[in-house]
Amino acid sequence: MTMLRGRFPLVVFVAALSLLALTERGAYAQTEWINALRQGGYVIVFRHGATHQDQADTDPLNFKNIAQQRQLNDAGRAKVKEIGEAFRKLRIPVGQIQSSAFNRAVETGTLMGLGEVTSTPISCSSLISPIFSMPSARTGSTCAKARRRCSSRAAADIN
Repeated sequence: MTMLRGRFPLVVFVAALSLLALTERGAYAQTEWINALRQGGYVIVFRHGATHQDQADTDPLNFKNIAQQRQLNDAGRAKVKEIGEAFRKLRIPVGQIQSSAFNRAVETGTLMGLGEVTSTPISCSSLISPIFSMPSARTGSTCAKARRRCSSRAAADIN
């Protein structure tokens, strides 16, 4: 997990987030960043929950074709519900929830239960690593907007 103050956002990936597993050694540091999150002002980024490994996106530019997208598996659904519960338990305020238009991303945001999910037709992998992005004129400006959004700062009382 990385927490940078100033103009940079807090970026949290599900793989690195461990809100429920406080260790004795790291409890103080975790308490600090949880308290910082309670104050708001951060952009928090999640990758979708775990999916079925035997599925593939066979029609990746047609977001309405849900049957041809990878779907969350039961473990992925359970984990994102757990993360949403942790946010509520820890009283971390959440303002806007935005996701890519892939069903697994929308479902991740919805199952967290932290608010209404607004989707945008981009591949979130382009936010995480340029290696996996889908370079094209169609997605380029949308990805740039998403990167700008993620590098901005949220209002002081929300994330």
